Amino acid sequence: MQRVGLLIVASLGMLMVVVACGDVRGRPSMLTTKQVVASLGRVGFAPVTVSHVAPSGDTITFPSGTPKPFTALVAVRMPTVAAATRAYATGYSPSALKVQIAQARRDPTLYAGAVPRGLKLSQLHTARVCNVVLSSYNPGNDTTLSDRWGRALQALRGSCK
Repeated sequence: MQRVGLLIVASLGMLMVVVACGDVRGRPSMLTTKQVVASLGRVGFAPVTVSHVAPSGDTITFPSGTPKPFTALVAVRMPTVAAATRAYATGYSPSALKVQIAQARRDPTLYAGAVPRGLKLSQLHTARVCNVVLSSYNPGNDTTLSDRWGRALQALRGSCK
């Protein structure tokens, strides 16, 4: 049996979705890289590039071969739900992103050109689904990409059982 909790937080003009998955005994569910790639592919995020980053897990990017982190989709599969929860809280949550963007604006050498000019937090969407942290950069407010992002979250939630 599965227990799924959903928290939706609107902050800084963007929608953040965090899904906590686990079985009825409270053990967190885990997604494999193969499940993540298959779920993303079913909603149009294909082909992707998968990079193994030991010991933290795998990074999946779309379009294939694009620079991270400001691309249509980045999914980082962590070895545990706890690791994904920490990564989300310290690097991907609205408050963490706000701090990082402010630091980058104060000191442009800090992230050495990694932050696009004119970046608005409303252009960057992030979520955690089980042991996967995802982000999507949508600078042109492309409705097709926004729809695909929503379908990707649903697909991953469905795989997280």
